[in-house]
Amino acid sequence: MVLNQHYGSLYSAASAWVCVALVGLLALVDASLIAQWLTGGVGREALHVGYLLPVVTGSFVSSIGLSAAGMPGPSVAAFGVGVFFFVVLGPIIIGRLIAGPPLPSSLRSTVAILLAAPSTGGLALFANSDSGQSRLQLCSAGVVVAMFLAQVMLIPYYRRIPFGLAYWAFLFPLASAASYAIRWIQLGDSAIANVATWASLGVLTLVVAAISVASIVYALRQSGGNPI
Repeated sequence: MVLNQHYGSLYSAASAWVCVALVGLLALVDASLIAQWLTGGVGREALHVGYLLPVVTGSFVSSIGLSAAGMPGPSVAAFGVGVFFFVVLGPIIIGRLIAGPPLPSSLRSTVAILLAAPSTGGLALFANSDSGQSRLQLCSAGVVVAMFLAQVMLIPYYRRIPFGLAYWAFLFPLASAASYAIRWIQLGDSAIANVATWASLGVLTLVVAAISVASIVYALRQSGGNPI
């Protein structure tokens, strides 16, 4: 959906249909997950923040895509779905993190997704013609700042995670938060705002490149140094 949003102009006649198909596919996945959850298919110990991805951030990304495809009504509806499940699942998952057993090291990076949920929600608000001055958008910005500061304080916690594929879980939260920050920065419409925008993109690109290179090195080491 994100790629379709950015490159849909190259095949504008079909981009709306591609968006609808992808949103429909996500809706089927979400419905299957919700049905499993409602029948007690997930134990408390198995819960982690990754469960927010399909039903919360996925819905917000759907809202952004539908808005870009010129469907404001369905876009608002998708945004409502994301808000609903963020309000319903968020307290359950945070409660599990607070009172439950510690997450295994392979799932610790999923805690960063707590930053992605409000960031993508704020981006969906911008996509639906929110100027950044509404109380809802300001509330979203406050949550993003709070979650970002929490992530900074969690750096020692994350540093104890052995490097592996789990590190890729950091990229979506960082990218969504950077995109959201850039939308706010661009409201300034000044030379300083442009510099801050490019600086944000540069830092994010370096992080993506670093994890990509480290992943290649890790894969080579895991394979005994043989070419992949």
